[in-house]
Amino acid sequence: MHCKMIEVTVTDMLASTRLLLPSFVDILRQRVSCTAMDQLVVIPFATNRLVATRSSSPFGCGCLGLQADALGGVKDQPGYLTSVPYRVAKIDRSRPAAELIIAMGQAPVTWEFYPFWGQKPSFGWFLDGTIQYSVPGSKKQAQDFMTDCEAGAEGDGEEAV
Repeated sequence: MHCKMIEVTVTDMLASTRLLLPSFVDILRQRVSCTAMDQLVVIPFATNRLVATRSSSPFGCGCLGLQADALGGVKDQPGYLTSVPYRVAKIDRSRPAAELIIAMGQAPVTWEFYPFWGQKPSFGWFLDGTIQYSVPGSKKQAQDFMTDCEAGAEGDGEEAV
């Protein structure tokens, strides 16, 4: 099993700036096959890269844990914007994104910390109509979970995009 990452090319400068655009969030949701029962979970990097999956994928959440090592202090290393996962809090579609950003000084997409991180994604929660698995807080937690998945002990065996 492996985990695909969504990457934005170097010419785009920072992938994290794209996270302000509803159209980019829509593309990410489509690429990771989010349904109404999913939340988009993203970890942005300070470079041209971000990783994303859907909250209902224990394997995808495990892959994010491998990338982030949220409790391991890697946020101080070059390239990390944050090592904590985020989810979309709300999207303002009342006006075009450019108008909200330029004329009104508002971000059309509001992000918040993903509430479930720091544990092995062995159990999911069904809250507010969505399925949510935890994103591991360390590479060790993530590696242990991925080993269990490969052995068929738990997980859904799907690929995160």
